[in-house]
Amino acid sequence: MKNKNIFLKKNVKYPAYIPGLINSTCSPIKIDNKYFLEQTDPAQGGYFYLKPIKKNFLKLEDIIFYFNCLSFENESPFWIFENGNDIKLFDSIDPFNKYENNPFCLLDEIQFLKFGTILINFLDNEEDNNFIIKLMYSKKYHNKKNELSLYSQALKQSDPFFEYLNYYRIIESIEKNNGKKWIKKNIENINNFNFGELKGETRNKTKKIKIDIHKILKNKCSERLKYIKKNIEMPIEKYLYNVNRCGIAHGNSPIDFNIHLSEIQSDVYVMKLLAKMAIIKK
Repeated sequence: MKNKNIFLKKNVKYPAYIPGLINSTCSPIKIDNKYFLEQTDPAQGGYFYLKPIKKNFLKLEDIIFYFNCLSFENESPFWIFENGNDIKLFDSIDPFNKYENNPFCLLDEIQFLKFGTILINFLDNEEDNNFIIKLMYSKKYHNKKNELSLYSQALKQSDPFFEYLNYYRIIESIEKNNGKKWIKKNIENINNFNFGELKGETRNKTKKIKIDIHKILKNKCSERLKYIKKNIEMPIEKYLYNVNRCGIAHGNSPIDFNIHLSEIQSDVYVMKLLAKMAIIKK
């Protein structure tokens, strides 16, 4: 079964789909003073692309880097696809009852599992004197490409075990060791660390409600840390590494899907913010 590509800009080779993002600004958005970040018909939702300014050449690795930056700052997974080609579908091996789905739906489901119906108001940045929003991503993240890639992979996971593992690998990548010393040194600073404000909106039955997503994540993390301190009889850094990280990756401890799923899901909030802090501080 073929699926017609719904991206309409024929001169864009590699657009990206990012579920849950809404652009509330009418100002032009520049990245590194080399590209404009643009969105297709808002009715399609979530489809973005980079438009070179003047004769700047746009390579696929640059596109991946910039969308990794957007993904990191806005807690949203993305999928880059080649415009003009049929979208690849996933299907079961059952020859009589094939289930088909495409990557757009997959990302929608993953984002819905984690954020529900929350929409993220991204790019709430101040304009310059020419009413242009500038995102200087190369200056800000040039030495963090590997860690941003790991964070992006974590956001794409529907499985909390492997989401957790990707977040932990960020600390290992930065520290070049198992990360336990870094965690011990920084774990008590999460509540006071400035992650910035990430504006979002949800709604009840009658009205829209504005929220700060980073504040919600910090509250989830704080609740879990209190539980760990009260109920886990070992240092937090040992629990996060020896029990969780090694248990998931190597089977060094008895991690069971049925028993430990909710525990790991709660620990994801801790590892997410530790990983985010590590990237920001690098």
